[in-house]
Amino acid sequence: MNKMLKVMSFLLLGIALLGDAKSKNLPILLGAKPTEFKFQTRSKIKVVRAANGIMAAVLKDSSGLVCRYDENGHFALPIELVVYERIDNIFTTNGIIIIALAGLFNSFYSPGKYRILRFKEDSTLSELTNLPGIDDKDDIRILQVRDGIILGKKRNTNVFLLWLVNENGEISEPKILNMSEQVVDVEIDNRIIVMRLYSVVKGHEENYFRCFVIDKNGDISASQDLITLSDCSSVKIIGKKIIIKCDSIIGYGYQAYEFRGGMLEQIPITQSLAEEYFACDRFVSDTIYNKYFVGGAIYVESKVIEENLSHKIYENKIFFIKNLLEDPSLTSDQILFIKESMEKPIKLKFDMQLRKFFDSLPLAIKDELLRLGCVYEAAIISRKIQFNPQQVMSDLNRPRRLFS
Repeated sequence: MNKMLKVMSFLLLGIALLGDAKSKNLPILLGAKPTEFKFQTRSKIKVVRAANGIMAAVLKDSSGLVCRYDENGHFALPIELVVYERIDNIFTTNGIIIIALAGLFNSFYSPGKYRILRFKEDSTLSELTNLPGIDDKDDIRILQVRDGIILGKKRNTNVFLLWLVNENGEISEPKILNMSEQVVDVEIDNRIIVMRLYSVVKGHEENYFRCFVIDKNGDISASQDLITLSDCSSVKIIGKKIIIKCDSIIGYGYQAYEFRGGMLEQIPITQSLAEEYFACDRFVSDTIYNKYFVGGAIYVESKVIEENLSHKIYENKIFFIKNLLEDPSLTSDQILFIKESMEKPIKLKFDMQLRKFFDSLPLAIKDELLRLGCVYEAAIISRKIQFNPQQVMSDLNRPRRLFS
């Protein structure tokens, strides 16, 4: 009975937060301030990446474009990528742009060919040589590029190659990872790699994971396997935390893990963590969403504004959302207050010291904390959750066994 109550309370928490998240047209980021940039293309954007002041995109006609942006969300005019082959995918990290070419046929069967570009000081593009450690004869498929890590795979093998890209855009020699299992999917962020594995022996295609922590030299500093009790539908890395969304007969459940002392430990699902998960898990129709840089997010929305028999013209809107927690005017005490209020709602009534501290925050952040129910004055502590969240958190935070 207690187990069923725990599962049901977990489900109610997920439904309550998800329902609120989906009611917005922009992601939930504390004190989000969107800026907007428009440009036109002759084809719809299908893939977009953003990192370290560079946005790169692939259009449905297999062409590409790149543009630069600053920390305030001001974009330069896009530069069209002129290549003779079709562009299959595009990546960017630490100032470099990697273009995956599709070749003459389907990219899954054609040899992996890549072009590496870098912005010069005059904002023109220069082409670099191939990735270190491989040549034109090697058939490499790039799986993920993020946070200064390039992860590739030799096609038709279980050999993975890992390159590091430093802040100057210099690419290291590859590290080799040999896997005995087949890798179904990969997620990378903050030097953490999570691989979803399929093993003929274990047979856990949906809920068998291998998690790595990569150090500054590109070596594995920690590694552990993880098996969830339910089938997994998605994995997100938020900060240093691994969030797994699991399906069950009655709905969805969420599990969070973090490397501590070189070992994975299950950690509490807090309201702020759930908020951030839903923010980066959302997908709006005809909208491409990428959260590939710290403290913000990018939406790209495309719609037809002109159409005739010969062509279409698309208007693309880029929404740049910056997290106000990175506001340089905030003191360390204010940031601590905000984070603590997101972990556990703070009651302001009858506490003049807390009230005065809350009033010292910027207006946009105060509005957002009130909207999220992080601070309150009356008995109802959240506008979204009409039951006792402390009890829900208490149920969720009971220790669970971790299979390794």
